[in-house]
Amino acid sequence: MRNLTTVTIVIAALTAGLNAETWEWTGDGDGERFSDPENWLVADEVPQDGPDGDDRLDYVFNPAGGGEIRLGRQYRAGSITFGPEAGSFTFTGEAFRNARGYGAESPMSIVQNSSAEQTFDVDMVWMHDGINFSGEGTGNVEFTGEHSMGNRRSQINVDTTTYRPVWEGDMLAGHTWRERNFGGEGTFEIAGASSPGGSNSNVTVNTLLITAAEDHALGSTDVHIHNGATLAGTGNVTTGTATIYPGGGLSPGVHGPATNGETDIGTLNVGDLTLQPGFTYRFDTKGERADRVKVAERLVLAQIVEDDQENADDADNNEDAEQPDEEPEVIGHIGDPGTGETVVTVHIEPADKDENDEEADDKPADRYVLFEASEGVFEADSEQPLTSGILNWKVDGVDMVARIDGRKIVLVRQ
Repeated sequence: MRNLTTVTIVIAALTAGLNAETWEWTGDGDGERFSDPENWLVADEVPQDGPDGDDRLDYVFNPAGGGEIRLGRQYRAGSITFGPEAGSFTFTGEAFRNARGYGAESPMSIVQNSSAEQTFDVDMVWMHDGINFSGEGTGNVEFTGEHSMGNRRSQINVDTTTYRPVWEGDMLAGHTWRERNFGGEGTFEIAGASSPGGSNSNVTVNTLLITAAEDHALGSTDVHIHNGATLAGTGNVTTGTATIYPGGGLSPGVHGPATNGETDIGTLNVGDLTLQPGFTYRFDTKGERADRVKVAERLVLAQIVEDDQENADDADNNEDAEQPDEEPEVIGHIGDPGTGETVVTVHIEPADKDENDEEADDKPADRYVLFEASEGVFEADSEQPLTSGILNWKVDGVDMVARIDGRKIVLVRQ
């Protein structure tokens, strides 16, 4: 079984780097310098010289001891693979790069098959065609440096669900007007602040998790959440516009398998927000606290129902007045772009009791704020904010209705 595992690692590295030369780290030299040839094996032999930084090579790391590896210059890499026995490695110093210059290249591949966490405390530069993440390991892969590119769009693909890449550095360094796109079946987390700028970020990855506490994870870029993708987290997304398309999801807070089982209430912050019919909204509650989305400027609803507030006011003063609809028109269900239905999924939990307060209220609230927009809630192509109205999104498992209430959208128990 041990030999089979070794063969699998080599094949993965060769395939990822389009049959580039494979260098396997042993650490038998000084154990620290990337440039020391004694630290490497190439075709089972110690090379005469260290790796040439200008050659696009495949690198494999599998020693259980892990350790810090220093890069004295930029090194091109077709792939970087961590074997199943690999300990925690930390790369420090200069940078890894994908392209030699402006020429087209295939994406760099990072293959994580280890349970140990890996740290890239270096910049990732000239990432013209982005990075592909794969592997069956469970240790997260963290980046603290910059992600920069030349004159091409960059694609991040997460083709794994067993671990998540976490970017703590600047995702928009260099050529900030170029697109950054995110795809794949897994979760990509952005924990750091990015430079202002960026044209668009198209998101098709299963989950884009934002945990940037300061500034904004994607600068001022416009973020597009497409069918099957979810924008989640508790941080600052962008000062630009986030658009949730039919079948796309929005999930503020910290919860679910994407966060390794962690659960807490939180707020997701965006500049402008546009919600199209058929999007998915998921939030959790604890007592009177609930996840929410804060919009710095406008919240735009691509489709709404008629405002029932006028009829409701008349009904208070005239028993013969037309009564508001008990079941207003449904604008759509979340998660089903075929029907355009919008469904809110809510997980309600009682509040945590204070051990010193036996009378503490642990019952769920009757009203939760879902969205709060500084400039108000708008219908598409309208310059006048809405002050009231029933949205009547279908609420999963709870007898509640969504209403526009001034600058907020609230969920009210019926």
